[in-house]
Amino acid sequence: MAGYVGWAAILKCNHALSTDNLRRALKNSTDSQDISELQELLDSRLAGYRKKAAANVPPLPTYLHPLLQLVIDRMPEKPYFSSNIERGIRIRDKAAALRHREIQVNQPWARQCLVLDIDHEKPLSGLPPPNVIVTNLANWHRHALIVWETPVLVGPAASQRAQNYYKDIARAIGECWHSDQNYTGLLMHNPLHPHWRTEIFQSEPYQLADFRDALRIVREMPTAANHPRFKGGEWADQYAALGRNCATWEACRWPAYSMGRNATFDAVLRLVESYNATHNSPPLGHRECRHIALSISNYVLAGKRKGHSMTDTDWRQWVEHTHTPEVQARRGALGGKASGKIRRAASEQERATARLIRASGSSYGVISQVLGIPESTIKRWCKN
Repeated sequence: MAGYVGWAAILKCNHALSTDNLRRALKNSTDSQDISELQELLDSRLAGYRKKAAANVPPLPTYLHPLLQLVIDRMPEKPYFSSNIERGIRIRDKAAALRHREIQVNQPWARQCLVLDIDHEKPLSGLPPPNVIVTNLANWHRHALIVWETPVLVGPAASQRAQNYYKDIARAIGECWHSDQNYTGLLMHNPLHPHWRTEIFQSEPYQLADFRDALRIVREMPTAANHPRFKGGEWADQYAALGRNCATWEACRWPAYSMGRNATFDAVLRLVESYNATHNSPPLGHRECRHIALSISNYVLAGKRKGHSMTDTDWRQWVEHTHTPEVQARRGALGGKASGKIRRAASEQERATARLIRASGSSYGVISQVLGIPESTIKRWCKN
């Protein structure tokens, strides 16, 4: 075609040979010679990008410890990985993923190892040592890796009893070593990456039974949920449908009962705030946590005042006797209206203040900030 100027010539003339422009030109071009030239330019640019990226990725070590080799062999064939969590995670072949800082080590339906996020520098004592510790030298935070000899199956097709046992063991180990309870374990520090310091403390994989003592240690903790009617693998799971407040109250009252004479308001508040931070999304406000802790601690303190000479066993029996479902149902039937009147009387001063501020022309949002009360509540008060 006489006088035809292809897209390749136009992009060269305007110094616009970006990858996106070359792809757009390939999509719109109809001339075979122009398409061939555009494809060559695009391939050349992509090859340059790959060469530059490969230069910035450290090579894999030539020798791997047998334990690390076992972990790598049992990883997913296409794991998630990332070199910067803030920029998101990607999925690639194992060989490419192993060149990055963070990587997925467990299969979707099997747990070949337990990964714990340790954000303190205290020694990990009281239990068998972890197999591997990967340390961030910038802040000395660590990922502790416990490798299981036989991967634990999870998911809908696995034994529910075995899964509950594994969850109890994992939770108990985390509490003994004070690990981060918010850590999901999807990505861990890649033990092969030179950015971290990798140390191997135990070369042989463990069995779950090797950490059975963790359950005993947790039960003996003063703030542990060791009440006779508390089941470690079911902490508040059955109350999740009741809402955050009810679930928090139900989950925290049994550990508070087991604290006996140590169940002061401050101790119960710490328990409530810990549960709130790890289980509620979004978390409850500090004011609501205080009310829940006050409700639980008042009940426990009432039991203490009932008999100063009571032993812990007698005290727990008294709790069991006064907290049966029948007693609770009777209290709700008799005291529901009265408790509502008491709460309304307690908030009447705040109601009056909200109406006065509203009458002066302030918005609901401003009133909410001044009184520290949700805006929806302020609207309801002022309209009624």
